[in-house]
Amino acid sequence: MSIPGNTSLKSQSSNQSVKSDFSDLNLGFKVITGFLRCQCKGNLLSEIQSKRTDLITFWLVWFSLFYTTFIIYFCLAVRQDCYSIVKLLENNGALFNDWFPIIIVMATVSLIYELILMVFCIICLASGGQVIVSIFHWALLSGILVLCFILTFLVSKYVPHLWTVAFLSLKIFVPFIHVLSLIISTNFSWIFYRHWFKISQKVERIVWMTIWLFTLSIFYMTPLIFNSPFMKANLAPKPGIIALGGASNVAPENTLIAFEKALHLGAAGLYITLHFSKDQVPMIISDSTVDRTTNFRDQKLLVNSQIKNLSVKDIKSLSAGSWFLKFYFPLTTVHPQYAHSFIEDNRRPANLSSLEQLSAAFLPLDAFVDLTIQDYRVLNVTTVMQDVNTKWLFSLAWAAGASYVTTYNVELLKSISIPLFYLDKEIYLTIWVSVDVISIVATTISFLTQKPSS
Repeated sequence: MSIPGNTSLKSQSSNQSVKSDFSDLNLGFKVITGFLRCQCKGNLLSEIQSKRTDLITFWLVWFSLFYTTFIIYFCLAVRQDCYSIVKLLENNGALFNDWFPIIIVMATVSLIYELILMVFCIICLASGGQVIVSIFHWALLSGILVLCFILTFLVSKYVPHLWTVAFLSLKIFVPFIHVLSLIISTNFSWIFYRHWFKISQKVERIVWMTIWLFTLSIFYMTPLIFNSPFMKANLAPKPGIIALGGASNVAPENTLIAFEKALHLGAAGLYITLHFSKDQVPMIISDSTVDRTTNFRDQKLLVNSQIKNLSVKDIKSLSAGSWFLKFYFPLTTVHPQYAHSFIEDNRRPANLSSLEQLSAAFLPLDAFVDLTIQDYRVLNVTTVMQDVNTKWLFSLAWAAGASYVTTYNVELLKSISIPLFYLDKEIYLTIWVSVDVISIVATTISFLTQKPSS
């Protein structure tokens, strides 16, 4: 026996529950789409927008996110070489030259904003909603991209060697970049296929699918593109360490105590730079000026900081504190076994018919190519990589087979017993094939499950 009243109450309760759930769903969409439009009003589920615009918006946010991430990675990778940028700004009369922290902060804030925007876009697309981005967000994303393009242009024009440093760092992190990129792209594939099947134009479908497959193929072949020297069966001997100006990170630069400290820490040799004074007296100092290591800017008697324009008397009148210049170099009597160990003659470059013409001993970063270094080792030519002050760069020089490195951080590099992220070639080959196969299978299943039935 049924009670009509109770049935009516149950029906009303059920309707209220469904209505409540639907209201909650609408509220969630209002919050999401309200953020994208910078407002929280209107039922955006009923608005009609082309799926073409959805994909364009998604890829714009994704490209902006990728570009900003690349800028942050680039800044962190070339941080040890920021001295060249500082010198460039100083030479051009810039009042402020420490732009590195500002760029990192701006890029990090932009990255956080783009990540939030990307999450909202994914939620909208995955829930079947429309990605309707306000003009404010379009303008902000465009501004971020413009700033990234400007920074890229300035680096390419004034300090292009920094691109070499960034590219070399990718050789170390390529296994992690490979796996991470495939995880991200595989998880996004079902969203892409879902909206790809809703595109009505055949030509447009072909274009988007071509872009997608091309992107996936790049991710799959990333290890071949970068050819990391870390994937080897045999590891070359650890490079010898040559101290730049002695142990200048723990002792006054270019002083006898710095030289002694470097040798005590285990440096294989010393690298010094000589500049001649106005009266042709050799000075052991790294810079061509006395600005950095003396109180030149605080005194008013001298107007020219170039060493070649200063006499010995002028230089001795300057106060360098603990960095006081030493004009006598009795190292040969203190450590005779290191006397005349490394003498570089830049006036006679190597001229090998099978190799590009480079310095016979010291290789700049632009010439730091794995195959080039291996060819030099076969010819029994000593190779020295200059200005290696971080663990990852020393690990790269070690894996590539460099004979020596020059550094300001002797103690840091001596503490490294094995290159960072070093993998056996067979182990990484197994990881590479496994990740690629899993990704291909997952994206194929995603394509088949999203395909609408006939």
